Amino acid sequence: MKNAKLLIFSDKLIICRVNVLSPEDIGGPDMSMIDPFVVTTTDGEFYLRPWMTEYTAQTEFEIHSDKLLTMAEPTYKLLSKYEEVCK
Repeated sequence: MKNAKLLIFSDKLIICRVNVLSPEDIGGPDMSMIDPFVVTTTDGEFYLRPWMTEYTAQTEFEIHSDKLLTMAEPTYKLLSKYEEVCK
């Protein structure tokens, strides 16, 4: 899946498609997360839970990249799981 990344925050892992934005204002959001899922793992199995679905039907969220610890390429196994749930 094009642009799928693993976003590592201090309190969670999120896999999503990423779109880099040009902020309109200094300090504005500079990226968007598209179809974000929280990643958890138990005994080597990945579990993906849609992020924020209990609060909104929205599937794209603008964020500030300074909230991230880092961004990484997901493993093939995690990427395959993400592609499966996004169908």
